[in-house]
Amino acid sequence: MKVAVTLNGVAEDLAAGTTVADLVARHLESPRGVAVARNEEVVPRSQWATTPVTDGDRFEILTAAQGG
Repeated sequence: MKVAVTLNGVAEDLAAGTTVADLVARHLESPRGVAVARNEEVVPRSQWATTPVTDGDRFEILTAAQGG
């Protein structure tokens, strides 16, 4: 079974049971300096592994940039 989500404005199909932690790992080598918003609400890092991705969710993965 698949769930349809939007990640940073792009439609994506994921396996049912995918968590926010799985989503981040799928797209980034390291979660360092990363924030995730699900349906315009920040998901605390402590909840990534237990927060399921559900059909229709909208995600933004943001990374901190160093420099000036």
